[in-house]
Amino acid sequence: MRGKYCKKSWIMLAVIMFAVIGCLVWVSGCLGADGIPPAGITNIHNVTFATTSVNWTWNDPADADFSKVMVYLNGVFKTNVTKGTRFYLATGLVPDTEYTLGTQTVDTSGNINHTWVIHMARTASVPDTTPPSGVTNLHNVTFATTTINWTWDDPADADFSKVIVYLNGMFKTNVTKGIRFYSATVLVPNTTYTLGTHTVDTSGNINKIWVNHTTKTAPIPVTPRITVVVPNASENWKQGSAQTIMWKYTGSPGSSVKIELLRGTAVNRMINSSISIGSGGSGSYSWTLPYNQDLGTDFKIRITSTSNASYNDTSNANFTISAGPPITIIVPSGGENWKQGSARNITWKYTGIPGLSVKIELLRGTAVNRMINSSISMGFGGSGSYRWTVPYNQTLGTDYKIRITSTSNTTYNDTSNANFTISAV
Repeated sequence: MRGKYCKKSWIMLAVIMFAVIGCLVWVSGCLGADGIPPAGITNIHNVTFATTSVNWTWNDPADADFSKVMVYLNGVFKTNVTKGTRFYLATGLVPDTEYTLGTQTVDTSGNINHTWVIHMARTASVPDTTPPSGVTNLHNVTFATTTINWTWDDPADADFSKVIVYLNGMFKTNVTKGIRFYSATVLVPNTTYTLGTHTVDTSGNINKIWVNHTTKTAPIPVTPRITVVVPNASENWKQGSAQTIMWKYTGSPGSSVKIELLRGTAVNRMINSSISIGSGGSGSYSWTLPYNQDLGTDFKIRITSTSNASYNDTSNANFTISAGPPITIIVPSGGENWKQGSARNITWKYTGIPGLSVKIELLRGTAVNRMINSSISMGFGGSGSYRWTVPYNQTLGTDYKIRITSTSNTTYNDTSNANFTISAV
């Protein structure tokens, strides 16, 4: 009976021992020979920042039996990274997206460190390569002699950053978004300047299409002034002679002037009550002195703006008006074109009593070409005339003049002021 119980006890003990051994074998398979997993990796971080890839690196654990790193991306197993490699490059990623790299370490016995060592990184955004629009409504808001102030509207682009400003092609400054103006100083008066602009966004993209504006600085203000040029001193103008009164002006003294003849300080004659001031800073008026003009040595010309009498000038010194020649040719006086066979009036004026009759000569150069009439009445009431038919055989030329001479006193004579022409029919 007793032997029977001993046999059963040994059988149960053997079963238990086998069971324990089996468990130990199973645990050994799970934990490895030593049963201790390696430490986790350290200093995990990404070393690149690209649009479709992230490169992570780390330090392996110091465990002598460390074998590899199991790598997961966003929880999905990707690969085993062998000891010593110490990096994983994830590619084919979506730009501007966050990714999580998860790791577990394994030793040569297969022991796994189930504690996650993770790192999160974001891929780069797709680079912005589109420049902003240019500025608009660029114009100058000042007009000064040495400064110009330009203003504009910034582009509406959300990433617009600044305006690069150039003056006559030279870089001057960067104008930050929102300022919208640039003031150029120390410029040259009455000079053209061009403001050039490029716009830049926060990514550094430059809009290389120029937006320009050209304007001019103001001229230095000129005080309006009128200055008599002729007559200005010691001239001797004769009754009946044609004289040119000349003046200069600066600024804008007005569009017209009046011309007065002064004797002493009093107005002797209104020569012209309103005549154009001229152009380009100069003006002139041709005045034929009347035959009855008073004689004297104390005359001056005064020229006055008709719109502002404070703008005026008077000859610097007196000039003389003297008796004119007793005989003065009126026609031809120069520039006429008389054709062979045409009938022309030769006219003249006279003062005093230069004689009862005159002779009329045709001059070519300084020589007498033809005696037109050797004795004809002086005229009546200060005027005379003679109708001459130009001969058909008269020599053609452009250098003719008429000379009229008193038949009783040859010192009384006059010649055309300039040449006239005799041409073919």
